[in-house]
Amino acid sequence: CAQSDCCTANPTCGDAFPCPSGTHLVSSSTVCQTAACQPSDCCAANPTCQSSSYPCPSSGYTANPESTVCVTATCQQTDCCSAIPTCGTSGLSCTGGDTPKPAS
Repeated sequence: CAQSDCCTANPTCGDAFPCPSGTHLVSSSTVCQTAACQPSDCCAANPTCQSSSYPCPSSGYTANPESTVCVTATCQQTDCCSAIPTCGTSGLSCTGGDTPKPAS
């Protein structure tokens, strides 16, 4: 018997493999370890802001915790940086005779 007579090739991950949140598809051509692909075959953990060393803009932003997991395989500003609130965006209300300053 030839191998093709007795064995069926394991599938590949394919472009549509559903990786769990916090992970990403490594390669659609990865051959799975069994007849049914598993996340451990096809997916890898997304990087954290610490491992990516994503630089935040020098003004107007603060770095999120280094343990923040990025949404995709490549960290973006929205993953690793938060805008510093201004009077116009903080939602703070003045009380008792205080006058709001112009939004900055």
